[in-house]
Amino acid sequence: MPKKAIIVGAGLAGLQTAWFLHNDGWDVTVVERREGVALETSLANGGLITPSHAAPWNSPGIFRALLSSLNDETAALYLKASAIPSYLLWGMRFLRNSTYSRYFRTIERNSRLAHFSQGVLNEMTDSLGLRFDSDRRGTIMFYRNRRSLDRVTPINKYIAASGVRVNPCSTDELIRIEPALDRIGDGLCGGFYYPDDQHGDAHLFCRALAARLSEAGVELRFGETVNGFETQGSRITGLVTDKGRLAADAVVLAAGFWSREIGRKLRLRLPIKPVKGYSVTFDVSQASRKPAIPVVDDDAHIGMTPLGNRIRFVGTAEFSGYSPEINPTRIDNLRRAALTTYPDLAPIINAADPVSTWCGHRPMTPDCLPIVGQSGPENLYLNTGHGYLGWTTASGTSRAVADLMSGRQPYLSEDHYSMRRF
Repeated sequence: MPKKAIIVGAGLAGLQTAWFLHNDGWDVTVVERREGVALETSLANGGLITPSHAAPWNSPGIFRALLSSLNDETAALYLKASAIPSYLLWGMRFLRNSTYSRYFRTIERNSRLAHFSQGVLNEMTDSLGLRFDSDRRGTIMFYRNRRSLDRVTPINKYIAASGVRVNPCSTDELIRIEPALDRIGDGLCGGFYYPDDQHGDAHLFCRALAARLSEAGVELRFGETVNGFETQGSRITGLVTDKGRLAADAVVLAAGFWSREIGRKLRLRLPIKPVKGYSVTFDVSQASRKPAIPVVDDDAHIGMTPLGNRIRFVGTAEFSGYSPEINPTRIDNLRRAALTTYPDLAPIINAADPVSTWCGHRPMTPDCLPIVGQSGPENLYLNTGHGYLGWTTASGTSRAVADLMSGRQPYLSEDHYSMRRF
């Protein structure tokens, strides 16, 4: 009989792990506390698949940036004073990883993982014919002042040395690549084009993949909460949920931010904290001219992603703990960024109700790398903590976890991404 794998979490990481394990001959069940797939961070994220974004958020100087944002709800990086105690130990680790040596080490590891992951994702989507408003025409990062552009130029050289194609561009070159930027050309001083980047709707991808999993006989159990685990010696023998018991030969924890709470039931202390992001999405099917490729305003930490007949404005990083409430000030920031980048869309942005207004909690680790591999009980595997690069790296980490569970040597160096590094 095939071995039984239980995967906790039906987002990007959980569903892809399920697919790879099914192909390896495992009997797979996915358990999800929400009522459907990808209803947490995978629901309305930026849609960016970007090896170019390998640079972590805890760059040198992040401490000063966070202090200056204290209680400033309009800041791109926003630290809420009342949440500081809950981030204290994690925050010290986060800052410790902002030295130049660790910063550039993280770029290298993120870049390596992102390249591998992108290849895995493309192979999967091409073979399955999945449709999710995707495109592979790259991304643009632009700058409105020379100081910011000069500051990131050395970083982009390092990213390029890690294997990412980076094309420095004048403003005219940016506009040739994305003509929808022509109205703001006088306010730009240049930027970068990353031709290998991609984009797509993560929620549509997860729904399409879930349909294939169901057709293949993988059981998807929704609205089911993990209450605990049954163990025997050093192994997990089953999950106890609010709907009963599920026997398991192996368990994969791929529940994003909620992995931390579930891990506690096994005395695991996962160093994951929520960093809140927002998005607002508009229907642009009636627009006379639509943007064709994603652009990122790096200083504002805001991305703008075309998704079929929609465009999504996403960004900001809010260190405020877990809260499902949408802060209208943060949404207003996104609307202003939309208007100052695409004035031609003003009639739609000002007059139309958004298709969606959303906030989600990125599961962040102190070094901005995911947690992958075996930890705790000998048959427990982690695939979590992907932070702001979930769509970019989840395919690679899912492949690596399936390889480990099936007795193959993964492409990734487990030491670089496992719990042991903490």
